[in-house]
Amino acid sequence: MKQQLSITSFYVGLLIAFPLLICAHHVTGFASPFLVHHSHQRHRNAFPCYGTVVAYTPSSTTPKSAAPNALQTSSTASYLDSLSIASQSTAQIDDNSHAAAAPPPPSVPMDTPARQSLPAHLTLHPFPNKGLGVITTIPISKGEFIGEYKGEIFTEQVKDRRYLSSQTKTVEDEEWIQSRIDRGQSLTGCYVYGITIPPTKSNNFEQNQRIYVDAEDEYQSLWTRFLNHASPPNNNCNPKSVHESYNGEPRVWFVACRDIEVGEELSFDYGDDYWLEGDDVV
Repeated sequence: MKQQLSITSFYVGLLIAFPLLICAHHVTGFASPFLVHHSHQRHRNAFPCYGTVVAYTPSSTTPKSAAPNALQTSSTASYLDSLSIASQSTAQIDDNSHAAAAPPPPSVPMDTPARQSLPAHLTLHPFPNKGLGVITTIPISKGEFIGEYKGEIFTEQVKDRRYLSSQTKTVEDEEWIQSRIDRGQSLTGCYVYGITIPPTKSNNFEQNQRIYVDAEDEYQSLWTRFLNHASPPNNNCNPKSVHESYNGEPRVWFVACRDIEVGEELSFDYGDDYWLEGDDVV
């Protein structure tokens, strides 16, 4: 009798333990922190994406004694923190699947003029290893106007002084840098688009000069600063530029270089001058 009870208890225990072992095998945590790609400092004839701003580490892992930098004091830092927390949530199991899908990312904060300038038919969306990008919710035809690229306008001398550590800075440069920091704006030099000014009778240049549109500061730029890179034939936009427009200032804008479908990310080729040796270009 005791032997029968022992055998019965063994099988009952096995029936209880087996499903628990199966569950333990399938329940795994989704731990993939949202990291922004770190870039070298550049001053090239190209547009950078938001993802080239700075490497981000969730503030939960940042030592309390560390001084906050420009990105960590901005609302973008809070947003990236929320992405990191969401991505580390444990997946739940139901009766019909092994694991539930990862929770959707929080909505992107729209708290700067650049973000608020986004047209109604476009959305800002986070992309792994790239940062924020722009997706269209309507079809766009080839040749159609996409948007203006605006920002602060610099001569080559001013650009170099403000972004190159080797250059001696003026009082105005130092105030400009501090203003960026105070407003939580980055200082990478990765959003600078160069336009050539040819010699003419009116400017008396002996050779080509360059003028630059810098869209890094989200309080001085438009939504086009968030356009990411894509190599041909995957890009769907092309930049156009003139060194002097109707208002006497340089102008940069985008047009669709092919038909763009609903749900596609808007992107363009940054050009060979943008990339440095060792960059993983896709």
